[in-house]
Amino acid sequence: MGKLRQVSVVLFMGGSMLLAQMSMAGEANDPCDGRWEDVSRRFVQGHASADYPGLLQAWKALESTCGNSPRYRARLGLIHFYLDQPKEAKGVLAGISRDEEEREPLVQLVRILADAMLLRGGEAREADLEAIEQRLRDYAGSNPRDPVGVTLLGDVLAELGRHEAAIHAYEAVLNAMGMSARAVGVMRNLTISYEDVERHEDAYQLAGEAMSFDRAGLTADLHFMCAVAKAQASLGKMKGARDTLTLLGNKKPEVREHPAFRSAVEFVKAKMRENPGA
Repeated sequence: MGKLRQVSVVLFMGGSMLLAQMSMAGEANDPCDGRWEDVSRRFVQGHASADYPGLLQAWKALESTCGNSPRYRARLGLIHFYLDQPKEAKGVLAGISRDEEEREPLVQLVRILADAMLLRGGEAREADLEAIEQRLRDYAGSNPRDPVGVTLLGDVLAELGRHEAAIHAYEAVLNAMGMSARAVGVMRNLTISYEDVERHEDAYQLAGEAMSFDRAGLTADLHFMCAVAKAQASLGKMKGARDTLTLLGNKKPEVREHPAFRSAVEFVKAKMRENPGA
């Protein structure tokens, strides 16, 4: 699971943003909404490492109870997505009619996510990547009340290297949610994406806002802290960059051998050589 997508797991599986609530306005709840909350709580929420194989098995066991509805199948596809099984995710959606898909946004979302995952590997055609971006825009426009879905689409686009499209998605979500403790995951991912496209000042400023809500969690986050250190070094804040990486290394000594950490260290060193007086 990618450095961005992993942060969206809790948003999807827990709390007020549960996918159980992603029905169209005025539509009755699916009879298995409560079951989804139960299995999510058992296998995902509050666990340091989510048990997706266990969640998959538990959800499959409810097929007859849930009547194999489009929403049931979309949730099954979502689990396959988290298991990095895009073909299986698409397979469980086979047979859902266009009318059913239009009534159930989650089906549309999982189909886009699965198609995006199948483009990974660096050999995707530009036209295919542009088509995924357009589907993202269409989904976001049709489902303005689903910031979590748009956030995860942004995560997948970022993994595909479509950083500007990912930034557009994150910014739209952040504008809708506002800067708050609920939006820390989006702020974290947007900080990383800003740094990926060398928007150093934006990354630096947003990182400060994010840490005002969750300093303890974010200062132990490998990819976030590496992005912050790179932004600081690029802005000439060498002491801050060194302090950022030192803090991360002290809090989580195991990351010191991680390629992302070592790359950030080399990046800061290179900037220090370029600006010896900074």
